[in-house]
Amino acid sequence: MQNSASRYTKISPQRVPAWPPSFSFPPRSLSFLDNRSRGVIVALMKALSLTVFFAFVFSACNNYGLVDSLENPGAIRDIPPPVKRIFVSTTPSNGNMSNFTCNGGGIQNANCLCQQTAEQQGFGGTYIAFLSDDVADMSCRLFSITTSTACSLMSDAVWYNTKNEIVASGTSQLFSTAHTSAIYDKSGNAPSGSVWTGTTAGGALATSHCNRWTSNSSGVQGQTGIPSDTTGSWTQGGAAGCNTNQNFYCIAVVE
Repeated sequence: MQNSASRYTKISPQRVPAWPPSFSFPPRSLSFLDNRSRGVIVALMKALSLTVFFAFVFSACNNYGLVDSLENPGAIRDIPPPVKRIFVSTTPSNGNMSNFTCNGGGIQNANCLCQQTAEQQGFGGTYIAFLSDDVADMSCRLFSITTSTACSLMSDAVWYNTKNEIVASGTSQLFSTAHTSAIYDKSGNAPSGSVWTGTTAGGALATSHCNRWTSNSSGVQGQTGIPSDTTGSWTQGGAAGCNTNQNFYCIAVVE
């Protein structure tokens, strides 16, 4: 009977290559050169490796502004602009803005209170009262133009309320009947009642503005808005006698 072992073919074990493969330095391909030539090439290869390494490090540092910081210590850096906000004042006044003392009377006094409040809250930028009169309406005052009305300037600035919600993206939405969110006071609380505006939804002068915000007479009226409203009533929601006490909006100007 034939030996059963003969029915099988003997297979030699295969050599498995090592991983990862090893490399010699300097490469064996330089072995035909004399020692001096090989030394020069090896030195050049090392120098090239260092050059590539430092170029990478420099690029990485430059991307994070570290190079500029090291080369120009103490230099003024580009600082992102502060968030623009719109909020409701918490010091109501009659139509001549005389219930508080900040700077003069009328709109100037209201502007001063808005800026003072913004600074106390840590809101960067320049703030003014959202009030229009026949000297300058909000379409101009928003751009720090105080002697004109019906300005057609545009901006893509974004205004936020004090809950960090977008109220309007750009002047086209700010001066419109379609705000994204309501407007709150400096602390994020929902104000009650209406606010003085003297302004239409389009940013123009309304019919009533308490005689340029210098009157506290019950026989004179001022345009009002509703902070909780996101339609045109946010600034054009009615009118009130100038003897009544109302808050007003404070808004960051376009700079």
